[in-house]
Amino acid sequence: MNAHERRLFSVIPVAIVELILTPQKPQVHKMTDYSSANQSQTLPDTIRPKILGYFSLNAPIWLRGSASEPTVTQALPEDMTIVRKWRPSVHEAEPPKQCDPRREPGIERFRGAGGTPAHRSHFCWSKALGAFSFVVCLLLATSFAGAQSSTVERPTAPKLFTEKTLAYLRVDDTRELKAKLAETSTGKLATDPQVSPLLKEFYGAFNTGLQGLQKEFGIDLNEMLGIPNGELAIALLPGTPNPFPVVLVEAGQEIPTLELLVDRAEKQMQSRGGNREVKQVGKIDVVQWQSPSRPERQFGYFVDAGVLVFSLNASYTETLAKIWTNNGVDHVPLSDNRKFTSILSQCVGADGERPQISFYVDPLAIAKELTKSSMAATATMAMLPVLGLDGIQAVGGSVIMAPKGFDSLIHLHLLLANPRKGFLEVLRPKSGETEPQRWVSEDVENYMTANWNAAQTIKGLKEIFETFRGPDSFNDQIIKTADKKLGIDFQKDFLDELDDRFTMSQSMLKPARVGGGTRTFAIKLKNAPQFESTTLPKIFDHLKSKDGKWESQIVGSKTVYTRPNSQKTESNIRRPQPAIVVIGDELLFGDSIETIKSAIEVSQNSDGLLSQSLEYKLVRDQMKLQLDEKQTSVVVYQQPEESMRQLYDLAADKNNIEKVREMAKGNPLFAALVQALESHQLPPFEVIAKYLSPSGAFVTEEENGLHYTAFSMQRGSRD
Repeated sequence: MNAHERRLFSVIPVAIVELILTPQKPQVHKMTDYSSANQSQTLPDTIRPKILGYFSLNAPIWLRGSASEPTVTQALPEDMTIVRKWRPSVHEAEPPKQCDPRREPGIERFRGAGGTPAHRSHFCWSKALGAFSFVVCLLLATSFAGAQSSTVERPTAPKLFTEKTLAYLRVDDTRELKAKLAETSTGKLATDPQVSPLLKEFYGAFNTGLQGLQKEFGIDLNEMLGIPNGELAIALLPGTPNPFPVVLVEAGQEIPTLELLVDRAEKQMQSRGGNREVKQVGKIDVVQWQSPSRPERQFGYFVDAGVLVFSLNASYTETLAKIWTNNGVDHVPLSDNRKFTSILSQCVGADGERPQISFYVDPLAIAKELTKSSMAATATMAMLPVLGLDGIQAVGGSVIMAPKGFDSLIHLHLLLANPRKGFLEVLRPKSGETEPQRWVSEDVENYMTANWNAAQTIKGLKEIFETFRGPDSFNDQIIKTADKKLGIDFQKDFLDELDDRFTMSQSMLKPARVGGGTRTFAIKLKNAPQFESTTLPKIFDHLKSKDGKWESQIVGSKTVYTRPNSQKTESNIRRPQPAIVVIGDELLFGDSIETIKSAIEVSQNSDGLLSQSLEYKLVRDQMKLQLDEKQTSVVVYQQPEESMRQLYDLAADKNNIEKVREMAKGNPLFAALVQALESHQLPPFEVIAKYLSPSGAFVTEEENGLHYTAFSMQRGSRD
């Protein structure tokens, strides 16, 4: 039995089940078979119409590896962008199953609108008859096709890339990413009836403005963004003389568009006198291009099963093809790299959700690769152990869109060697109080507080500094310089007074102006009253003697020290105005006198505190659940509504639109923005605000390093 006959028999059960369960005439959709080794191979014209005539969304079941087996979105109407029941996929984040070869789904069940089976109206005893017929036909098809497995296998990116990979970024499945993004508040905002016309106008104008893109590559922005239809990954690999990138793009039925881009690259290389060579690896054609006059100008690629693998190292492309086809090459994959698996195994969701995006970087390996040809740089690398920086083993993380209970979840893990030494010994966060202070307003845009061992950090920095500059150099060059600039004993009056908690808050000033965001920093003091009555006045007197513009103001019961600027009231651009004050047991200094005054007012009235805000309490409680009794040293809280309101007010100001129009000359991004704002009226801010939710983040110290977790709340959990 030939291959085409086997394919025909493998889809007979689908046709029979379709006839039994769905009496209506099925829709016909163009399909291409990517399950065979030969990419873009289509069925003979005499067979394909019969098969496609029986396949539609109403066919609830199809067979693994058959010619009618669709990709996830291939057999769907153009207006259906989300598959109700998503196929399982294998992810790299959980060893040891993390990097198994990708398997196309076996038996799937497509569902109609609303999540109910499209054929539910025909369910009765005939459905049972259909199921029985399916089993019978399955046995018949198996007997004709033989016992050979039809599972399509190929290595995923972590299996394809080497364990010596320097950097790595992967989207597990671009189709799933798009579907998940649509579930987030950002995706819902983009499809809001009052917002989507403006966004469509902006995107359309921007796409039109990129005429050079289509002229250069032969495709427009829409076509380019539509190419990825599955796994997408890029890696930086070590090479001679320099590292080189490798790209894996699963394009599925968009392979012709992707091949058009590759064809442009080939023609450009040919016009420059490049040499083209084609090598056969199994059934795969490996194309290699290299310039005879400039060897660094080279690339190679191959296409198989709807996937393009492209490399800027032509010869290594053949190695990739051998790994791809399991053709006897000696290869240790990235999935066997202990650093890689240690990091990504800690970057899954709270309920085991797999990330849509993952990344990994080996910074020391990159530094060694980039400096291996330079003697001076090699000598610099030799100093890393002295600094303890050789203990930075790797960094990586993940992004999970719309996991259960969240809008998004982000992990970042810094893998450190034990024991830590040098600079890494300085990185010693400590557990402590993280509740917002009584001067922090509920209107802040961002709030971050950290507990840090200040004395140990300063001691470590001193030791490192004196390792290079000699004994007492820290005191002579750092401490004494600060003494002169501030007019105090910097070590005794300031450094020794630090009490291990540091805070930063950001707020938006009104009315909206460019640069309207302000920052306020706070340092907890051991003896705040003494610092307020003695040390701070000494600093002020010294600064005023150097710059007469410094002045003091009484705000409530507090003395604020500030340096007014020559800002014009009508100016649309804010200029910073430094201000310093002591509130409670903390020293506050910021770039806005208005923000400092607001902090004083909040602290004295105890009204509108962030700690009393419902949004903050929701985020704080979620942090506690995530920490699961672990201690945290750093806490972050964000309210996107405040910054979005600032942008909204700026966009609604006609004077700003005129300024953007001036910037739009020769800039397609600003030109598209102006066109969108002029063609469509901004919706009320409340329409946008209803999609915005607060977010939080925290840092924990793990046995093998530091872990950062950030999340944004689902809007439903806030309402």
